[in-house]
Amino acid sequence: MNNSIVLVGFMGSGKTTIGTLLAEKLSVSLVDLDELFEQKYAMTIAQYFEKQGEASFRQAETQLLQEQLTASKAQVISTGGGIVLNQRNRALLKNGGMVIFLEASSAELYQRVIHDQKNVRPLARQKTIAEFSELYQTRQAFYEEVATLQIETTDKLPQEIVSEILAHC
Repeated sequence: MNNSIVLVGFMGSGKTTIGTLLAEKLSVSLVDLDELFEQKYAMTIAQYFEKQGEASFRQAETQLLQEQLTASKAQVISTGGGIVLNQRNRALLKNGGMVIFLEASSAELYQRVIHDQKNVRPLARQKTIAEFSELYQTRQAFYEEVATLQIETTDKLPQEIVSEILAHC
């Protein structure tokens, strides 16, 4: 186990935003697993999915997670929203540092995702709020299973969320 803080949560929960601010406050590096994946494989995750399939992606994602969790340095790790779907990843997360589940209502997450101009998610935008909520519900128990700490993010500013996390560190 290392001194990493791992952020998990559904799309729109603020993992990258909170991770960036938290890493800055702690004077450690931020590792965004999705960005790391895209750098390592020189393609977007969507392209990798199309060429190699989801099973191959999940296997590569697990390898990256394991590498980061066994690093000896303290860091903030921002994960992809689906990382908890794999049982091996859940086991790694439970044994790999402080895991913080950034949670919000599915309605709040949906609004964040469809209004996010910086990180456009076409597949999510094609879903109705009911479909989006159903997908969130299928993952919520997994986020809770791996979490050392759950932080409600609805109606909070990123700085407030970071302060709340720091109060638990």
